[in-house]
Amino acid sequence: MQAKSPNLIEIKQWTRWFAVEHNNRAWQLAELTERTEAQNREMIDTAHAAALHWSRVGKPVNAMRADQLLAWVYAIAGDAKRASTYAHYCHTAIEANIERLSNWDNTFQTLVDALVAQATGDGPGHNAATQRASAARETLSNPQDRLIFDGFARQAGIDF
Repeated sequence: MQAKSPNLIEIKQWTRWFAVEHNNRAWQLAELTERTEAQNREMIDTAHAAALHWSRVGKPVNAMRADQLLAWVYAIAGDAKRASTYAHYCHTAIEANIERLSNWDNTFQTLVDALVAQATGDGPGHNAATQRASAARETLSNPQDRLIFDGFARQAGIDF
């Protein structure tokens, strides 16, 4: 007996589910202070899977956030060139005003920039991004957002 093919609504629902699950798993791995080579590979693979699924069911802001994730995971995995490429994609999307971005999106991008600059060995770029991140942090009114921001900031070599 052959299984019934899912309809387009079901496919869209599952694609969104996979986007969220892969996104969350990649961030879970990114937040580890130490990762094995296998975990680094899983982190990168799941970030790409999230980006693929968001490209099919998300909005432009979801694609930009997927690029932020990819820039982040490549930077912490030690691939500065790819991290820079994805950070560039983020800036292109932000400059194109893809949508009305949340304050969090713009604020988090300052951390992405700092981390990528750190990964590429760009000291002046890291210092400039750190200053932007410090100023952007002050715009976060939610204490929980600040705690999350500060955790990622430490990973980006910034201590407030």
